[in-house]
Amino acid sequence: MNKLSIKEASKKLEISPTQCRYWSKLLEIEIIKQGRISYIQSDTEGLFHAMKKAVEGGQAPSVAAIEVKATFVRLPTVPAVEPQNNKRLEQLEKAIMLLAEANNKLTESNKLLSNDNKHIIAGLKAQGEVIARQSIQLNRLTLKLLPEPPKVQKKTMAKVSFMKKLWLEMFNPEALRAVP
Repeated sequence: MNKLSIKEASKKLEISPTQCRYWSKLLEIEIIKQGRISYIQSDTEGLFHAMKKAVEGGQAPSVAAIEVKATFVRLPTVPAVEPQNNKRLEQLEKAIMLLAEANNKLTESNKLLSNDNKHIIAGLKAQGEVIARQSIQLNRLTLKLLPEPPKVQKKTMAKVSFMKKLWLEMFNPEALRAVP
């Protein structure tokens, strides 16, 4: 990036350095400070010449700046890439390519695993159905093979004497309940 100090630019344009700074703000041109010296980009010199002509023509600096910005298009400057940065960029590109390749391999293996899982799940469902049918058959067979439970006879209080009924009713009423 070529740069021009504000003092040099003001001498070329035959204006004061303060006026050069003011016009830089109006034209939205970045002032770069390095140490005690302020610089502007050298490709903006044409904007300053157009600004000077407009101001000398009688326009106010703010109006002239709007007109100059609308008339002239400034292309952004691309800083030169240093050789060191080229090596770093190449290394970063290689790393990104390796990551992309690894990502593609992982995607493929995930698809294969997904298909395997689908087959396993289908097999487990089929086995589950078979097991359910077998358990139903085992339950039926078990019911057929087991003997019938013995019938429990209910206690009848008819055979108990009146005094015993009275005694149980007063002191142990639970014994009077008919429990199988």
